[in-house]
Amino acid sequence: MPTAQDLDRLRALLAQLKQVGAVQPGEPILAADWNTLAGVIADLAQAVLAAETVATVPPHQHLDQVALDWFSQGVRDIIQRGPLADPATQNQLAGITQTLQRFGAGLDETRTTIEDFRGRLTDVATNDLARRSAS
Repeated sequence: MPTAQDLDRLRALLAQLKQVGAVQPGEPILAADWNTLAGVIADLAQAVLAAETVATVPPHQHLDQVALDWFSQGVRDIIQRGPLADPATQNQLAGITQTLQRFGAGLDETRTTIEDFRGRLTDVATNDLARRSAS
């Protein structure tokens, strides 16, 4: 991101270029104008190179910078021993899984029962309408 100082410098260079660029076809290029143009181009090149060196990160590596001691003790235990190292937690997770499976099966049974009830209710309502219209 250019600073205010960089922008002021670019505006000044642009003003110099506009003065040099006002030459009409057939007019000679004066040495002073040529030198101004060359100076502006050189200043622009320096500004670009300076911006590149600021934004460029030199080559480097990140070997062995993440260490196990960065993690909390619980996470370290899981990484070092694996999830099977804590049988109590494994039993608890297995129990939760079984409970969720039973709950899901119960929901499926309830859904089926409600659908059957709706079907029977529709049949009863249809039969009632048929009786009323027949009488």
